[in-house]
Amino acid sequence: MNKHVLKARASAIGCSLLAFFITVQVLYLIANSIIAFTVQGASMYNPIGMTDWVVELIRLAISAISLTVPYLLLTRLYKLPPKENRLRFKKTKPLETYSFIGLFFALFFITILLSNSMVWFLGLIKIKPPISGIMPSTSIAICFFFIRSCVLPAVLEELLFRGVIQSSLTSCGERFAVIATSFIFALYHQNLSQIISVFVLSIGIGYVAIVTKSLVLPMILHFINNASTFFFMYTSQSIDAVSALALNIFVFAIYLISAIFALYYLKTHKIKFRPLEVLPNLKNSQSNAETLLSVPIFVISLLVAVAFIVLNLF
Repeated sequence: MNKHVLKARASAIGCSLLAFFITVQVLYLIANSIIAFTVQGASMYNPIGMTDWVVELIRLAISAISLTVPYLLLTRLYKLPPKENRLRFKKTKPLETYSFIGLFFALFFITILLSNSMVWFLGLIKIKPPISGIMPSTSIAICFFFIRSCVLPAVLEELLFRGVIQSSLTSCGERFAVIATSFIFALYHQNLSQIISVFVLSIGIGYVAIVTKSLVLPMILHFINNASTFFFMYTSQSIDAVSALALNIFVFAIYLISAIFALYYLKTHKIKFRPLEVLPNLKNSQSNAETLLSVPIFVISLLVAVAFIVLNLF
């Protein structure tokens, strides 16, 4: 890809990410103003006197709008990604699907270990990571929470990050596109304790998107990851500790067996997944990473994400 084209796309991506952060803050400001006017002393962060399903519905709406805005900016205003790089909503072969899901369970184990290790490390240096979400108490609120934390990210985040951002960078090489998108994706989540695990997870999903040339399986894998986290959170907060531990062990055992079966199947049938394409840089020219980081608006968007990560620690 021409460096000028890459800079133009980096600028578009930076603008869209800034639009996301601004949209979130503006919507929360509007919501807090309305809530404070309606219920004295209440806010989205301190919803006293408000039913939990209303709070979750507002959060769901904010998440949906804030993810839709950058997607529309990139696809409608900047006309990204180019037609030749677009991912489709096509089905994958059953065996390919089962294999990737099984391998994803193994990756899920790795990300859990990475996340817990990061929490432990942050504890050693006296940094307290952000508190995980608290499960609502009523059934309808739990449904809204499930949609916001599992369904919405699986669809809208995949449309934005794999469907647009990664596809827009694929012309620079598949490996670069996956790594760059995963880096942005990890910062976007604004959680220091999960930044490494989210990066690794995103590389796995990005690879699947490249190989299958489809958004269907990446969305399924993203949903499985978030739904698993939702399940573990629900059991830890809704039932007694012994029952929660037993259920979690049972689910982990299913995941482990599925991962082992997938690895065994791939080995016995001598199935190998192709490596990601790497495009060489011209001699004495900027690398793709250097070109990205030379775009001011792109760097500013990353710095804003870092700032939110730091603020979330307090």
